[in-house]
Amino acid sequence: MRFRLPASACAGLTAVLVVSACSSPSSPSTLLSLTRFRPEPTSFLANSGYDQPLTLAIHDRDTWVRTWSDIHSRLSPVPTLPEVDFTKELVLVAAVGSRPSSGYDVVFTGATEAGDVVNVDVESRIPGPTCVLLPVVTAPVDLARIPRRNGAIVFRNTPKIVNCP
Repeated sequence: MRFRLPASACAGLTAVLVVSACSSPSSPSTLLSLTRFRPEPTSFLANSGYDQPLTLAIHDRDTWVRTWSDIHSRLSPVPTLPEVDFTKELVLVAAVGSRPSSGYDVVFTGATEAGDVVNVDVESRIPGPTCVLLPVVTAPVDLARIPRRNGAIVFRNTPKIVNCP
């Protein structure tokens, strides 16, 4: 199966690459604390309410409440909203959109800071040809917290094919 990115996704990727290229190469990069909402190395939720790919940095409670509701729109009841002190931290969201089977994942893997730019690393995992998959539509999403920053946040997505035994 071939996967083609829509033109809008290509334009968005180009914009991210341009923003990434604008950060000063001479600025030293320092690790930034990133805490995922789920300790296991898998997506926060396999079947979110996000049918389209999305990356988002949430800086306020109102947006957090709406996003939490959107993420859990396919669940009832919606789990209790985790408390976040938005004066000290912000929430990151990465969703890969609808996928045709199980085996897909999205996971935050780290964050660095160089000057006023925060680079957030996201790994999108794709099942390899030897993986046994369930014929269900999924929509993986991951959530993480980082210390509050007011500069640009650049999401760097790395696709990874998972080879199953």
